Amino acid sequence: MLNKSKKIQPDKPFMNLSVEEMSARIQARDQELNRRNCLVLTLLLIAFGLLLLVGAWFYGAWMVETIGALRQLSVLLWNLEWWAAGQILLHYKLSFFVLGIFVGFFLFLFITFQIGEMLFDLIWDWISSFFN
Repeated sequence: MLNKSKKIQPDKPFMNLSVEEMSARIQARDQELNRRNCLVLTLLLIAFGLLLLVGAWFYGAWMVETIGALRQLSVLLWNLEWWAAGQILLHYKLSFFVLGIFVGFFLFLFITFQIGEMLFDLIWDWISSFFN
């Protein structure tokens, strides 16, 4: 059996450290948080991409037609052709409404992911504070 000549010392409280030690500890903690945040955001982006792929599979042709109409509408409004723009708007009003719902849902998901990441960090830090 090997005897350990060095006993593991508990970490000194943060306030008793020198400035260099404080800086090193903060940088190590920042790197740990960055790695975890990158992992969480990568997983969320993969889930978001899969959701987009499923949506494109079911609604791809409709989406292309609606976005094309939206582009044509913006060109007509830019050129001040109000009657033609109104005609397109009335023809595609339901499609624009549903597209707005989709865009709103994706915006909601993005905001939810951001809030979820903040809550994940908060809970992770709270739990890790019990073990430090």
